[in-house]
Amino acid sequence: ESFVENTDDTLTILEKGRLAVNLQECHSLVIAEFVHDYKDLVEKLEPKDFAILFSVFANIRVPDTDKKQLSKLDITENSFKGIVKINSLLDKYYDIETKYGTSFTSEYNIQYDLCEMIQDWVDAENEEQCKQIYSRLLSQDIFIEEFIKAILKINSIVKEFEKICLEENHLELATKIKQIPELLIKSVVNDQSL
Repeated sequence: ESFVENTDDTLTILEKGRLAVNLQECHSLVIAEFVHDYKDLVEKLEPKDFAILFSVFANIRVPDTDKKQLSKLDITENSFKGIVKINSLLDKYYDIETKYGTSFTSEYNIQYDLCEMIQDWVDAENEEQCKQIYSRLLSQDIFIEEFIKAILKINSIVKEFEKICLEENHLELATKIKQIPELLIKSVVNDQSL
């Protein structure tokens, strides 16, 4: 199913198109198709899985030698399946855009360096556990400010995502998505962080 429908030279934006139009913080076509066409997988994702999944769109600088490989990540099974699916959709759109010579190729830079860290962050229940994560960041030469920025980026994706779920009446999904900010925004991370 496509994003728009052309009937008698009249273009109608379909649901998948409306999803895509409202996403600016990540690859909109990929996420719209993921949500729309892979409902069975999406329904299995918990708030934590979505946070891990969206972390691939948040950039963080790590030395090439420390870059994480998807196959070696220790993350939830469903978030792993979601990332694999998003990868295949990114490949599909990359090929289309390359074929037509569009200039969106920068949107294809995703990384896995935050996945495990975000999983632990979401699971952290107190300041002590948050501090352990800060220590790990520092030991990997990652600035805490960069980590905060990445979390705020994930949170922005979440907010856009929640909005489109509500607009398209995906209420169950919206309920899950609504739970993510409280898992992310804690300790030194808040809307006034930067």
